Amino acid sequence: MGAGAGQVAADWFESMSEDVAATGVSFTAVGVVTPDPASVESILAWANRLQDRVEYVVIENAASTLSDFTLELIATAN
Repeated sequence: MGAGAGQVAADWFESMSEDVAATGVSFTAVGVVTPDPASVESILAWANRLQDRVEYVVIENAASTLSDFTLELIATAN
């Protein structure tokens, strides 16, 4: 899929996932983490949208040299 396809996939999932899941199909979301912090942001954004309607597989891209990259999740109280 090309650029901007994420919205197309999200729209399809929102409109079809319940009916498809009712037939016994399950969904798995696959995310790839790279040294670019945007890759983590993307996975977190998808997880926020998909919630518990899918299983998750997150892969670290070991093909690129890792910089001093760490992920910090910060929880804020409302």
